[in-house]
Amino acid sequence: MSVFRFQKFSVCNERSAMKVNTDGVLLGALMTINGDSCHLLDIGTGTGTIALMAAQRMDQALSGTSDATQSSYIIEGIDIDAPSAEEAAMNFESSPWKRHLRAYNLSLSEFSSLCGSTVYDHIFTNPPFFLEDLHSPDSRKAATRHADSLPLEEILDFASQRLSPSGHLSLILPFDSKIMAVRLAAEKSLHLFSCVDIRSTERKQPHRSILEFSRCRPAGECPERLLTIHEGSGYSGEYLRITAPYLCLGK
Repeated sequence: MSVFRFQKFSVCNERSAMKVNTDGVLLGALMTINGDSCHLLDIGTGTGTIALMAAQRMDQALSGTSDATQSSYIIEGIDIDAPSAEEAAMNFESSPWKRHLRAYNLSLSEFSSLCGSTVYDHIFTNPPFFLEDLHSPDSRKAATRHADSLPLEEILDFASQRLSPSGHLSLILPFDSKIMAVRLAAEKSLHLFSCVDIRSTERKQPHRSILEFSRCRPAGECPERLLTIHEGSGYSGEYLRITAPYLCLGK
C-alpha cells in the first residue's frame, strides 16, 4: 500500500485519482485558518490531505481553549470520484482529528442540493484546471483533472451563496488564471484579500497562485507574496519553513 507520511498523520495514497501533490500541500499550509471557524468544506478532497492539514491547523489554533470549543468545528470533504472519497474517509478515520472530519462521494451540485441552508466559514479547494482538448485516457483522472468537471464559476457560485458573512474561500490555480479568477469572483461580490504567487526556481516565472476571497471589500490593494520552492540543489529556506509543521523533509 502506498502511504505518504506527514509529521502528525499519514495518508493512504493509492486509490485516489489525484495523489498527494505540492499544490495541495502549499494550499493547506498557506491558506488562512481562523480558529473560530465552525464549518469548513474541502471541494474535491482527493486523499483528504488538505482537509487533514486544516484540522491540524485548527487544532493548533484552538490549543489552550476548552474541550467544548475544540469539539465544535466540522470539516467536510466531497469528491465526485468514489474511490477517492472512500480513501479520504479512511484517512480521516485514522487521523487524530477523526471526530471533526467527514467525507462524501458527491459532486458539488449534488452536495449543494443536499446541504439545505448550511453556510460555511471556510471553503477551500485545489480544483481541476487543465483545459486542454486532449484529456487523459484514464477516465477517473480526467474527471478530477479537467475543469469541465468542476468549472471555476461553479465553485465561485457556491461560495457566493454558502459563505458565512465573515467566511472566506481559498483556492490554488494556474498563475495565468489569476486575473480571470479575480474578475469572476468580483462579479459574485467576492473580493481578493490574499495572494501568494508560486514559482519553482528564481529563474522561472510563477506557475501557481493561491488566492483567497471574502465578502468584505479590502480597504486597499491586496498585497502579493512570491514563494520560490527550490534554491540551488535543494528547497528554499522559505519553503522548508512553511512546510516544516507538515512534511518530513530531511527527517
